[in-house]
Amino acid sequence: MASTYVRRFNLKSSLTDKQVGDFWKFLLSEFVPALQKPAGVNSVKVYS
Repeated sequence: MASTYVRRFNLKSSLTDKQVGDFWKFLLSEFVPALQKPAGVNSVKVYS
């Protein structure tokens, strides 16, 4: 059976614009690829 995991972040209220940009760069370059590696993961979606 398929399942969905949703994680929401509210970054603007606590971080500077540079910190938010650094977070997104990390998320897309390191975190998302790691999420895609395990068997059974069909897709990873990121929205800003």
